[in-house]
Amino acid sequence: MRTTSWNSRPSGSRRGFTLVELLIVITIIGMLIALLMPAVQSAQESGRRAQCASNLRQMALGCLDLESKYGHLPGGGWGWEWAGDPDRGYGAMQPGGWHFNILPFIDNSDLHDMGKGTSQSTKMAQGQLQARVVVPLFICPTRHKAKAFPRTNRGDYINISEPSPIIARSDYAANAGSNLSDVDGPNGTGPGPNQGYLPNFDWSQVNGSITASGPAAGNASTGVIFRASQLSMAAIKDGASYTYLIGERYLNIDCYNVGTCCDNDQGWDQGYDWDTDRWTANPPSQDRAGVGGCADYFGAAHPAGFHMAFCDGSVAKINYNVDPTFHQQLGNRADGEPTQLQGLSIIK
Repeated sequence: MRTTSWNSRPSGSRRGFTLVELLIVITIIGMLIALLMPAVQSAQESGRRAQCASNLRQMALGCLDLESKYGHLPGGGWGWEWAGDPDRGYGAMQPGGWHFNILPFIDNSDLHDMGKGTSQSTKMAQGQLQARVVVPLFICPTRHKAKAFPRTNRGDYINISEPSPIIARSDYAANAGSNLSDVDGPNGTGPGPNQGYLPNFDWSQVNGSITASGPAAGNASTGVIFRASQLSMAAIKDGASYTYLIGERYLNIDCYNVGTCCDNDQGWDQGYDWDTDRWTANPPSQDRAGVGGCADYFGAAHPAGFHMAFCDGSVAKINYNVDPTFHQQLGNRADGEPTQLQGLSIIK
């Protein structure tokens, strides 16, 4: 008589994982993820770095298109109290900075023309709204997402209504030269709120202009976009391929999302300021926490280096340990010094 044992295992059946085996599998998967994460993060940063270089390339071409049309590079504006005015051209008579001036050349004509042809009171209201508009092209994705930021520092604008409590910013700055110049000139020295726009204002007496003299002697700009600038390509004596145009600017990591650091308290619509202009007098640096709140030098959040666009429209990735003298020379449009570009990763 055949009997059946209910405890016997059916032929061909499989046993499940034991707890130890499951833990081993989970550990192996965790190790594989840990090994893959740096590669994934590196690939992501590579993509963000490429986007940042592309931003610079588009802005540089905007600058060159403006120069081709008007015979000069975009003006650098008057100072940190001044915003753009759509009825005052693109050069020395334009109080707004280079970001504002290139808007029509980067497919943002509507933003540039807000308030155009209207009364000053309407322009002031429109300018308040304009200063809050985020332009993604002005933002480096490695540093942060495209968004508006708190405006918590500094005083009122002169020619637009105060855009508190938020303002739109930029991660890029123009090359104002190889020597440092005080950015706090025109708010106390230049045209003021009761003076209106003075067509014959003598900028030569103010730091950071092209022909600074008198009290400002020794502070004339050697760059290409600076205070009240209207520079032609012919003035770049060292050659367009050997002179910085615009690039990434250094920021203290602690200042990323606040408006309390004086190099990141204004917006892209500002004239000549630490927020929109930088110099090559000091070496560049990768962003760091706790270092610099009024930085005057170039740099970036990228671990591998920062990007600079040249006056010929090319973009280069440059190491943070670039030779300081070489870096200074690239910021000077006419120092007459021979400059070699070996070692730079030129992105055409």
